[in-house]
Formats: sequence, C-alpha cells, structure tokens
Amino acid sequence: MPLIRDKIVERLNSLTHLPSLPGTVLEVEQELDRKDDLSVSAVRIGRLIEKDMGISAKVLKIANSVFYAGRYAG
Repeated sequence: MPLIRDKIVERLNSLTHLPSLPGTVLEVEQELDRKDDLSVSAVRIGRLIEKDMGISAKVLKIANSVFYAGRYAG
C-alpha cells in the first residue's frame, strides 16, 4: 500500500497547471481597468502577480516562449 506522502508527490507531479486565485485575478483586473489613473504601474501589477504562483508560472511560460525570444534584443 503506497504511503500518503507518495500519493501526494504523485498527485503534485501529475499537475499540468496551477490554478489562479480568484482574488488575485480580480485585483489585477481592477488595476488594469484604472487606465486613466497615474498610480497604475507595472510594479504594482507585478507585486500582485508575484503573490500568486499560478499566474506567475503562466507569465513566465509566456515570457520564455519562442514567440518572445530575441524580440527585444538590441
């Protein structure tokens, strides 16, 4: 009989994505909706995103994709 730890590790290894926390998604959307407000910044949005591992993983996956490779290289 497999140990509970083994079952947990097996389950974690089978995950293909991390779900985003609804609160974080809502906060980011609200921040992005403040288009005319000068207090909106990439730093603030980055701080919101870094609190959520699911969104952070998705952003890194996109940023590291072939589509963006070398796009901003001088």
